Amino acid sequence: MDYKIVKEENSETVYDFLRKATLNQPRKAITTDLHFAYRKPIQDLGFKHQLCEFHTKQNINKYLYNYVKDNNITKKTQGI
Repeated sequence: MDYKIVKEENSETVYDFLRKATLNQPRKAITTDLHFAYRKPIQDLGFKHQLCEFHTKQNINKYLYNYVKDNNITKKTQGI
């Protein structure tokens, strides 16, 4: 496992890190959270990109929570 400290996490730093961290390693897939900066470097390096199930569920729940809150949806307004 590799670690790198960078001032900014962007597509360039992600690409550089992944390229160096996976030298001489078999490349099948990489699993990440939903951070946008990962998409292009993973594609450019030829990985299959898998999204973390936990982070995907977390984002769906956050979206639903905000939607319900922003639209004042309650059990009472739904007739539940």
